[in-house]
Amino acid sequence: MDECYLIDDSIFESVILPTLSTTGGSVCMISTPGPKNWFYWEVMKGKQGETGYSYYQFTILDNPFIVPEERERIMKKQNDPVIRREWFCEFDDMANQVFRPTKTSDLS
Repeated sequence: MDECYLIDDSIFESVILPTLSTTGGSVCMISTPGPKNWFYWEVMKGKQGETGYSYYQFTILDNPFIVPEERERIMKKQNDPVIRREWFCEFDDMANQVFRPTKTSDLS
């Protein structure tokens, strides 16, 4: 499954889990991190080494094909939440919130 964070919790609970349970199957979940939904909790199981789970994370720093100029440009913006998610593969703690803390200097 690709871009798992986009799959609604109810689909995971009512379709995917029952299918895996009845077939004894396995699933490979791949995704950019998103809000802390079902996919986040499945990732945490892998990070904590729970039996039956594996976890792998690759960031911009692991990609040998990104040209140095692009890497430098991204590194300058590494505090941006979108950059943290898309390039550094981090879940966004603020994604489920209505308002994000913002420095007034960032507004100009």
